[in-house]
Formats: sequence, C-alpha cells, structure tokens
Amino acid sequence: MGEDLMVGRDEALAVKEDGPPSRRPPPDVDPWKFLVVDDDEEVHKATRFALKNVTIDDRPIRLLHAYSAREGEQILRREANIACVLLDVVMETPEAGLDLVARIRGPLGNRLVRIILRTGQPGQAPELDVVQRYDVNDYKHKAELTNIRLQTTLTTACRSYQQLQAIEAHRRGLAMIVDATRNLMQETGLQRLANGILTQICSLLDVPTEGAVCLGRGGDGGKPLRVVAAAGRFESLAGRSVDEISDPSMRQFLLARFDERAAGRWLDQASLHAVLPSGDEVVAHVEHARPLTDLELRLLEVFSANITVALRNADLFEQVHNLAFRDRLTGLPNRLSFDQEIARRIAALQPFMVAVADMDHFHAVNSGLGHSFGDKILVEASRVLGATARDMGGYAARLYSDAFGLILPAADTTTGEALLAGIHTAIHGPLKVGGHRIFSSVSLGAALHPHDGDTEQLLFRRADMALRKAKTEGRGGTAFYAKGMGESQRERLAMVSQLSEAFTAGLLRLYFQPQVRLDNGHTIGGEALLRWPTGDGRFISPGRFVAAAEDSGLIHDIGDWVLEETCRWLARWSDDNRGKPRLAFNVSPVQFRHPGFAERLVETINKAGIDPSLLELEITESSLFHDSELIAAQLRGFRSIGLRVAVDDFGTGYSSLSRLKMLPIDTLKIDRSFVVDMTESSENQSIAEAVVRIGHLLGKEVIAEGVETAAQAASLRAIGCQLGQGFLFSPAVPPETFAEMLA
Repeated sequence: MGEDLMVGRDEALAVKEDGPPSRRPPPDVDPWKFLVVDDDEEVHKATRFALKNVTIDDRPIRLLHAYSAREGEQILRREANIACVLLDVVMETPEAGLDLVARIRGPLGNRLVRIILRTGQPGQAPELDVVQRYDVNDYKHKAELTNIRLQTTLTTACRSYQQLQAIEAHRRGLAMIVDATRNLMQETGLQRLANGILTQICSLLDVPTEGAVCLGRGGDGGKPLRVVAAAGRFESLAGRSVDEISDPSMRQFLLARFDERAAGRWLDQASLHAVLPSGDEVVAHVEHARPLTDLELRLLEVFSANITVALRNADLFEQVHNLAFRDRLTGLPNRLSFDQEIARRIAALQPFMVAVADMDHFHAVNSGLGHSFGDKILVEASRVLGATARDMGGYAARLYSDAFGLILPAADTTTGEALLAGIHTAIHGPLKVGGHRIFSSVSLGAALHPHDGDTEQLLFRRADMALRKAKTEGRGGTAFYAKGMGESQRERLAMVSQLSEAFTAGLLRLYFQPQVRLDNGHTIGGEALLRWPTGDGRFISPGRFVAAAEDSGLIHDIGDWVLEETCRWLARWSDDNRGKPRLAFNVSPVQFRHPGFAERLVETINKAGIDPSLLELEITESSLFHDSELIAAQLRGFRSIGLRVAVDDFGTGYSSLSRLKMLPIDTLKIDRSFVVDMTESSENQSIAEAVVRIGHLLGKEVIAEGVETAAQAASLRAIGCQLGQGFLFSPAVPPETFAEMLA
C-alpha cells in the first residue's frame, strides 16, 4: 500500500492494447506523477498495465498508489508536483472520494492538480451535480476507461496541469519581482543595497547563495572595482578590490561581466547590471548548478529592468519618503513618524514617557516679527530639542505649528521631571537666531507608558491634556497626566456641542450693564455682555462657556453676532433720541488675532450706520503682553476711524507704563478684585488709587468694575475715579430694561 511504480523506462517500445507504441523518453527527464486512489487492488493492477511503458509528451509516468481517501491525502501532503489524481468515489464511505476532493481544494490548498473521478456505481452520484458542486476535471465510469481512453484523458490532464503550472510560476515570479524591488527601495547605502540584490536574485531563481557576488564602482569609472557583497565560497572577498582575487579566471570573468554591463547569461551563470542614483554601478553575479529555464531567464530580465528603473528613481522615492515622514521646515520626524515610534516602543514593551512641548508666546513673535523670523526660531528650536532628546536616549518630532513631540526614557514621574527640566533648560537657551539671542520657553505636558495608556492615540491625547493643564497654570511649566483630566475634557466637548446648538437655535442673549458717573449717578452707556439662559430662569456662567467657544473656534461666529447686535441696538437707541449712549463690547484674544477681524468690524459699523466714537472695544490687559506690535498696529487703525479702546481687568497683567503710553487706549478698567475689598484692604485701595493716578497721568478715562456698595463708590470718588460699573447700580439687564435706564 502506498508504493509507487516507475513506468516508461524499461523498454524502448511498449505495445498497448489499443494504442500506438511510445518512444523511450530521454534520460534525466522528470516523470509525470499520477496518484491512483482506489480500494480495489484490481483497479491498481489494470492501471499499471494500461500505462506500462507509456510516455506523455516525451516524459515517463510515475504511479503512486493509495487504497483509501485517508492514505491518498497523506501522499498528497508528502509528494509535490502530482499532476493528476485518479480517484474512486466510493471507498471507506459512500462519498470518501468527494470528501477528498474537498480537502484537496480546501485545507491542502492544491488548485493545480487535475482530478479524474472514477466510479463503478454510476447511478449513485449524478454526474452534472458532482461536477457543479466539486472542483473536478473529469468524471468517468471505470468501464469506460479503456487503455487508449485512459491515456487520452491523462494526456489532456497533463497538458492542462503544465499550463496551470506555467501560469502560477509567472504569477509567483512577478510577485517576487514586485516584492524584491519594493524591499530594495527601502535599502540605503551601496553595501546594503548589494546584499539586497544578491538575496533577491537567489530567491527569484530558487538557488542557494553559494558562489554569489556583487561589484560596484563610481559612475565616473575612477573608483576601483571591489567586491561589495559576497556569499558562499566568495564570502572572504567582501570589501576587497577585484584585483585582490587570487583566481585569475574568476577575476577576468567578473571584470568581463562588469564591462559588458547588461543582463544576460553565460553557461550556468546569470548576471545583471544596475546604476544607482549616486552614480555607482552594481553587477550582481550568481552561479548555480543547473541551467536556467526560459521562464527564469525571462523573470531575471524583468527583474533587471525593474530594479534599474527603481534605482534610477531612488532619489524621488527618498523625497516622497521624507514628505511622508519628515517635517519639511525643520527636518524632524513628523506626527506620522511620531505615532509610529510610539507604537514601536509599545510593541517592545518598553516603559517611556510621551511629552508634548508647546512654545510659549510664539504667536506673538510670529505676528510681531514676521513669519520668516518665526520659521527661523522653529528651525533652531527643533535643532535644540532634537539634539537634547537624542542625548537623553529619546526621540523628537514636530507635530504642528509650534508644538513638538518628545519620547523620553522615563518610567515614573520622578525620572520624567528630571528629563523635562533638562528640556526646559536647553530650550531657554537662549536660542541664537539671525544674530539675535532669543530667550524662549515651552510648556510641557506628559504621560507615561504603560501607566497612563497603552496605545499611541491614548498616550498622545493624555499628554496633550496635561499640556493644557500646564498652560492654565502659567507659561513655562510642566504637568503630568492625572485621572480626572479626561473628565474635564469630556465636559468641555459636551459644552462645545451644547453651545453650538444653542447659538444655532438663537438662544443666546445680549444683556447690558450700565456704566455710571460716580459723582451724580448718571448712566453714560453700558457694556454688552453675553448671556446663555437655560430656560428655567438661570444662566450658564460665561466663565464656563467662553473658554469652550475659544477652543472650538465658535468664538468667531459668536463674537461677530455680539458685535452686530451691539451695533443694532446702538443705532436703534440713537434714533429714539435717547441721547448718545456709549456701548462697550468685549473681544476675545483669539478673535482679535484672527486675520479677518478688523475688516469685519469696520464692515459691521458701516452697515449699521452708527458713529464709531460711540463704540468702545474692550481687550484684556494680558492681551497687551502678547502680540504687542500687532495689537498696537490694529488699535491705531481702529482709532483712526474713531473707535474707542478700553483695557479690561487692568492691574492683573504685565503692562508697563511705556507700553501703555505707546498704545492708543482711551479707558482703563480697574479689575473688580481690587474694588471688592478696597474698603477693607489698604493694599487693594493703594492699587486702585495707583491705577487711577496712572490713568490720569496718561490722559485716560478710568472705570471701576464690580462696585457693589456705597462705601466702595465713596472710596473710588475720593481717589478721583470718574466712572463705575457694578451691582450697586444694576446687574446686566435685557436691552428693553437698559433702554429705560437711558431714558
């Protein structure tokens, strides 16, 4: 059982029962393999007799025998290149043969072998149904298969098998060529590239790397020929000059191959030639013990042409690679590379820290000194961060704008804080840009792997959350992710969604808080304040939703609406002969820095047809510290059309007298934090008095915010403050109520 029989070699001619004699096949020709699977020994004997001394297309036949479907499957697993299976349908079970067909095409994955079903009980399995349901190539009753019909059927099967083999070989070869050139495109350097070419040729031809060598020299011909990569018995020559090869015939042969510079074949060798983008030339030479087939030679020619084209475009590939994985301005890895590096370290089960660094006040420098200078700062900061991270055994990337990503070897916050302190020190520098010394700082947010996350997205998101925390606590700081930061982020996102819905539905309202003269209580105007009613008589605090509007970008649309409403009410009250009230409106720093803000402001004022001098634009004192040059230019433009300018929350920022003197400002507003306790705190009273004196010295009007008691109002009058605003006079009220106050 399971034995095989070689037929077709014993006799020069064999007389078959009903067929012509067959010629002896040439020596050393691989035979056709046929597997006979049948539980009837007589069938095996008859098949051997019918095919004795038969050849098909000048190739002999080798029979393999199995007496059950199970045994047939074992032979199919063991033996390669079986061309045809003669298979009985009914053996150990009524459908054993059909089950074996399903296993051959399924688990065994053999789509090439031809299958001929033979049955002695033709009535038990409808032929059409079997052919449609199973991938079989022929279906015969055993009585039909006379010797000549069996030989004819097998000849057809062999030719079909041979064609399928050729198609599959072409497919595999082309797939290998594509894969080979793709892999080679990833290699850099002549030696690595030569090793890659060497490996791919041997794989393509299915030969061992014994006796293979690559040569290379400069395109100008000035460099000596040398063995770049070698294997097998040539391995000792790697890195040596060709002139050092002791075997003169081999040396001359390799020199000849290089001089011919063409893909080709010489007896049992194969060579190909390629030119690298650097101008270096490579000749790959492979020796093998057997002649190459026509298919292998064609594949070698295709590979040679393909690899030559690929190498000639290597520079373009490198550019595309850099565009995909490198930041064009700084040369640092980009966000995509950063995520891949995090993923790689996660897969390596390494503890590490992900940090996001954001340059403080960069937008002020970029706007005030120009984008060109800002780019130079980014380039220098990238150089410093990259070098510092490498010295720490880490990795740096530019993520976007002035934000950088860092991966540093820290397993805990103690180690992480020490490393990030080094980052702060390095970037504070100062940076040397265009002959100038720029003192800079960064805010840093960090998250630890695996403690704070086990995916690149989660670690980055949590490091970014920590960065937000660092920014709120002051510039130049560091914060590590902590539980609860995610909750505040989700709350912020929910707030953004609700605010967007409320704004779209027209639920936001504009209220006005009166501004009065402290000497006589007369209302001179008011401040427009945004309110978000909840429907139950309460309001959502601006402290909760304004920051969400700024982060999401909604502040621009909402700010435009506030300006339009303020101008609309001002125009209406001016037409009602209610005097000429002055209305102030707040502008977010985010809104103020938007390139189109000034244009929309002027357009809105002109459309409303109001006197610009009745409008007062309020910006926070902290905004004066950032983008000071840009702000000064914009404010001068607003003043040129008659618009008034007020500084809100004065006393809480960083303004200097020289900056206040330089800026075109009309009004200073004393922050309510100094007013509330001024009657109980001599320090607060002194600050309020200093603000009033500064305002008077600079010729500015002064308004005190948060006036809640008559005592506070009296103290403000005593230090010379002219105007007040607060609950003592009125909270912010709807436009209709405010109109009555004006009357």
